[in-house]
Amino acid sequence: MSACSACAGLLRLRDLPQPIHAFQLVHSGLPTSLLEANDGLDGSKLTAEPLARFRPIDVYEVPTLPAVVMQALRVMQDPASDARTVEQVIVHDPAISAKILRVANSAFFGRSRRVGTIADAVRVLGFTNVQGMLISVGAFDAFRTERLNLVDFWRHSIATATAARFLAAALRHPGDEAFMAGLLHDIGKLIFAVQAESSYRHVLELERNSALGSLDAERTLFEFTHPEVGEMVAERWDLPARHIAAIAHHHDPDASGDQYRFCALVGLANRAAHAALDGFVDTLAGDEDTARLRRLGLRPALWDDCLANVLAARPTIEGFVGAIR
Repeated sequence: MSACSACAGLLRLRDLPQPIHAFQLVHSGLPTSLLEANDGLDGSKLTAEPLARFRPIDVYEVPTLPAVVMQALRVMQDPASDARTVEQVIVHDPAISAKILRVANSAFFGRSRRVGTIADAVRVLGFTNVQGMLISVGAFDAFRTERLNLVDFWRHSIATATAARFLAAALRHPGDEAFMAGLLHDIGKLIFAVQAESSYRHVLELERNSALGSLDAERTLFEFTHPEVGEMVAERWDLPARHIAAIAHHHDPDASGDQYRFCALVGLANRAAHAALDGFVDTLAGDEDTARLRRLGLRPALWDDCLANVLAARPTIEGFVGAIR
């Protein structure tokens, strides 16, 4: 059975009550040339023996967001809800309330007037921005892991959100919606990191020390990639359909159907964040990036403007990361 057909089967079965293994090691042994030609970061070799121990990952054991966060997200989807209604839910968790206010008052949002209450945060920043904060704060707590650096993960996610909001302005698309999609686009990576923490280190090492990209490394060692599992988790969290599409297709927007423009926007933002902060992508727009910009009706020079915007925002990005920790 191919990986794609297996994924389709899981997507059909994901709402059944019994556990379903979302990732399984499908290669009992990988080519020696792939495993042993590249040193690990600590000088050790990647060998087939530890890879054979990769345990399956159960989507139904994925850490859920805190109950207060889930309840607040449901309330915010109700058109009849207002800022005070949202506040009445969130204040039941003082720790989450404090973090939301820290983020709202961080340099990232650049408010000249201090936000003093959750209701003020909702009124001033809007429902979509507060939804993004809730998910970020809740996920940071739910997906804690000691051995992988999740600060880097959130730094990239927030940089992607920043780039997405910049590109959205050029497309006359709601910036808050693009920001939230950028914030959540790699949520599937957290599932790998938490449920197969030691195993996923091999994915990261293969990505760093070989010609494999992140998707190829994931599919080499697992049956699924982070966009595929992220899609399943996003549906469990009942995220909006457009955000689910961006999580699933930010690497392949052509497969997203009528959500192409939004998914391509988030995909470009992802690459811009890597180029600006990590150097993983050439800072010059590649042929694929240029083609997507043109298809979106955007001038290719906007790539340079987007990178400059992310670099200029780096201090405020660090402030956002610090606020959700």
